[in-house]
Amino acid sequence: MCSAGIPAASESRRTRLYCSNACRQRAYRHRSGTGGGGRTESGGAGAGPRAGLDSFVGRQQESAALARLARHHRLITLFGPGGVGKTRMATQYAASVAVRQAFSDGVHLVELGGISRSDLVAQAVAEAVGATQQPGGALEDSLAEALGGKNALLVLDNCEHLVEACSALIASLLPRCPKVRVIATSRETLRLPGEKVFPVAELAVDDAMQLFADRAIDVAAAFAVTPDNRDAVRSICERLDNLPLAVELAARLVRLLPLHEILNRLQDRFSLLTSDTRNADSRHRSLYAAIDWSYGLLSPAEQALLRRLSVLPGGFGLDLAGTVSADLGEPVIKLIAGLESKSLLTPVTAGAGAGTEGHARFRQLESVRAYAREQLLAHGEWDLAAEQLVAALTTLASAQAEQFTMDRRTADRLFAEQANLLFAIEYVRGRADPREVLLAATLIRCRTARGIISDSREQLTRALRVAGAPVTYRALALEESAWQAAWLGDHEAALVSAREAVELARDAHRPLRCRALTALAFAHQVCENYAEATANFAECLELLRDFGDPASIAVCRHNLAWATMLSGDLDRAAALLEEILPIYRGRGSGEPTRLANVLHTAGTLELRRGDLVTAATHFAAGLQALGDHHARPTPYLLEGLAIVALRSGRAERGLRLAGGAESLRQALGSQDDEPWWQQLLTDAVEAVRARQRGGDVDRALAQGRRLSPTGVVGYALRQGAVRPAPEPAPSPMVSAREREVAALVAQGSSNVEIATRLRISERTVESHLSSVRTKLDLRSRAHLAAWAARNLPQTG
Repeated sequence: MCSAGIPAASESRRTRLYCSNACRQRAYRHRSGTGGGGRTESGGAGAGPRAGLDSFVGRQQESAALARLARHHRLITLFGPGGVGKTRMATQYAASVAVRQAFSDGVHLVELGGISRSDLVAQAVAEAVGATQQPGGALEDSLAEALGGKNALLVLDNCEHLVEACSALIASLLPRCPKVRVIATSRETLRLPGEKVFPVAELAVDDAMQLFADRAIDVAAAFAVTPDNRDAVRSICERLDNLPLAVELAARLVRLLPLHEILNRLQDRFSLLTSDTRNADSRHRSLYAAIDWSYGLLSPAEQALLRRLSVLPGGFGLDLAGTVSADLGEPVIKLIAGLESKSLLTPVTAGAGAGTEGHARFRQLESVRAYAREQLLAHGEWDLAAEQLVAALTTLASAQAEQFTMDRRTADRLFAEQANLLFAIEYVRGRADPREVLLAATLIRCRTARGIISDSREQLTRALRVAGAPVTYRALALEESAWQAAWLGDHEAALVSAREAVELARDAHRPLRCRALTALAFAHQVCENYAEATANFAECLELLRDFGDPASIAVCRHNLAWATMLSGDLDRAAALLEEILPIYRGRGSGEPTRLANVLHTAGTLELRRGDLVTAATHFAAGLQALGDHHARPTPYLLEGLAIVALRSGRAERGLRLAGGAESLRQALGSQDDEPWWQQLLTDAVEAVRARQRGGDVDRALAQGRRLSPTGVVGYALRQGAVRPAPEPAPSPMVSAREREVAALVAQGSSNVEIATRLRISERTVESHLSSVRTKLDLRSRAHLAAWAARNLPQTG
């Protein structure tokens, strides 16, 4: 293809030479407006790329950042995966009035998607800017001469399949055309000196939902996002990675399918998401075509790795990527770099499930992974890649099984791999594969460490049905099963599983024996068998003392301190805590969850001693140790501060904290496994309810439930000085006779006994009781008795 086009408005009408008749005819059609010649647009000031006919949604911050960069950089590459909106963002920028005014010699869009030969790139640019090749010279030289003094912007769209040619042309033009600037869009960076790479990411979910709504209205005018369908729209967008092309294609289906059916059919997204738009680029007519275009530009080894990585739904580091590509014969870092540079892998940023700190981690967009999985199956490599993954995760799980405690690094790594562990479990399930037992126990352990227990018991129950598993695998699964049963209130099942784990681990390595003993001790503890619990913890501590692991010894000593406190030996519990608190505090932030657990124990001990000030200090320090990491200790620490506040007369604060802790427990899937602790909180709340109107109590609890996890922790840490509770006084609304009747209720007297004692009728007693309950908004006789016990002198 040869291209020639309209010259800038200021160019003189000199004689033009064309390399062929076809080129001459195409230039004529372009000048006369009769069509042809693809999608290139050009012109002088006031002409140039046109904004799209449909709405441009979101990207406000990105657009502003692009405008700032364009003032200081001559070459910017909008870089990202197919369908992410690079072309739309570039043309939206180039079509703005400010940009067209800034480039007095024209803004020129060069669409390269339809060009397949690298030698035609310069011709396409020449056609766009109206340059012609001079006799005996190279076209690049003619372009440089035509643009040499011009103040112009070139938008080179879809460079990824012609990267070398585009790079060479830009490198030739920019030094010789000092006022020319270039914006390129590409799924692969140009890797040129001075290039500013501008990543274009998926939309924010709210913007994706707005885009869905806008495009849906185009085909179904009555469509609107409502409270009833908002969750479905959000789920569709998130399942499609908030990728604009995919979201737009899905939105066009609302004329044919209800939202829930669109969502269900995304399992087969490639046959669902196609476009019948007449002027759509062939690569954007379907989601499959957009990804297939990128896949076709990869080397065979890169294609193979992309396929293999589809068995890693949870993302991956270089180690797992190397495991599933060990037979490809090329360094994995080279292949990963190639895929990332072509927008087919996305780096996972810190704090977004990146796994162990300091290690690179990547993910595939879900649509890319679905495409790669299809290719993996088509190439007959599914079982090979899945087996490689299962083997690698089994090795990782076996290593942690040798430890009594998990350090933070191991816990973070396992948590990062939880989706991959689940994939591996589902792959081996039903094959009588003993690795399922180990993998399930490991998955549950890493999730439990983060306070997540939902669905865990079901996973373990299925795994324990596998026959022939090694003793160590089964003991690990039974130990985790005991913990799950205890947390869910099935105390008898917890004891059964823990006892079997102890029996199986009797001849196993010492860490496993200690883990089983700890599970049994905890099962006894929740059954309030404190003597048995302390005996099990003490036995575990003796085993670990010989083992010589200070971290494990500290954990076991803390467990013993907690059980000792529950048994009523507060002095012995305090002595144990004095030994271990300095150890955990000395480790700084390396063990935040364990430090938080120890601080909760210290706070609870002070609650039992009646020192509210010190108790609050310990609970708050535990929350500070956890920071933004909301783990299993977090609701306990919040509840501890709630009890302190309720006992010290700050009812509204205490109730809000109690409500916030309740919501956080639900979010974490964590139930309270210590009945006495929950009773402690309930008693504190009910004592306030007996003194205040019930509606006020419920309102404050509801306010706390509406706080986000971060919000309730922040509220908890904004505490004032703890002060003793003020001496309560009877409500002036309650008459002397009503107080007298209520006091007798608190002593356990029946209505008949009260009537006899006060020499009034039983009906009058009932009337007084009804009046008091109405005035104080008390819901039951028990609430009235609690109020009277705390607020009234008892009748002798």
